[in-house]
Amino acid sequence: MLLVINEPEKFKLKFFEKIKNNNMKNLTYLFLAAMLLLLAACDTKKAQEDDGNYNNVQFDAPFKMTQKKGVKFENDDLKIIFNNVSEDSRCPEGTTCTWEGQVKVNLTIKTKNSSKQVEILRKGKQKENAIQQIGEHTIYLMAVNPYPKDGEKIAQEDYKITMVVK
Repeated sequence: MLLVINEPEKFKLKFFEKIKNNNMKNLTYLFLAAMLLLLAACDTKKAQEDDGNYNNVQFDAPFKMTQKKGVKFENDDLKIIFNNVSEDSRCPEGTTCTWEGQVKVNLTIKTKNSSKQVEILRKGKQKENAIQQIGEHTIYLMAVNPYPKDGEKIAQEDYKITMVVK
């Protein structure tokens, strides 16, 4: 069988246009598939990094936290991050003060559907726990260490808190 092309230039033009259109369509699909794979990889990596910054703890048991580290609770979606100490005006050991002072601890409370900033205030020589109610959970701030000493400045990264969540 012999194929006769009466207008070779017209045939070439249509043939190459068809190839070009198919290649553009294929490139578009390839680009979209690559973007989806990239997004999926980023979400997985973020989830792994996110979980890597949390220590597992249990309800009703005291735990310690350092700044920028978090805790997550077994069998619950609650996560707590110790952000910083925004104020520490507690009367330093070795001095006499007219006011006992206070310390303010800033936390981020995360659940599956929300994230909120919380500040817990504890008086200088307070014996009982500072308490903060968050939804169905109660946070008890038991201690903020180290306690200030006369003439010594405490660096943010040196603070540690002890808490219990019920």
